[in-house]
Amino acid sequence: MTVGVLILLNPDGSQAMLAFCGPTIGIAVRDREKTARTRLDQGLPVDRASLLSPRWLEPVCAVLLSVFAIGAGLLLDALFGNRTFVTVWVGTAFFAGSVLGFLLLIVVLRARRHRRRTVTP
Repeated sequence: MTVGVLILLNPDGSQAMLAFCGPTIGIAVRDREKTARTRLDQGLPVDRASLLSPRWLEPVCAVLLSVFAIGAGLLLDALFGNRTFVTVWVGTAFFAGSVLGFLLLIVVLRARRHRRRTVTP
């Protein structure tokens, strides 16, 4: 999705931020493996259902990461390529929107974790 949007918005622009997607997937796999090992050491179940995050979390993160990559790619193109009004402002809006979205996501996840700790003794 990110590649398609970047090509449509600026076909001859810099797509350096596309290299961001591969490590993101690797980090997710590493985090799941780390969680599984920790749960196994604690004697907790390590089946697929217990390792998955809430159903809404991964699609939200995928959208935020795509918007971040698009915004950063457009800003890099504006910095090193042709500085057009649209490239700068759309890139800034996407980049800032994704950062604010991540901050909101962190607040929501911390509130859910805090609520879960206070409910469960």
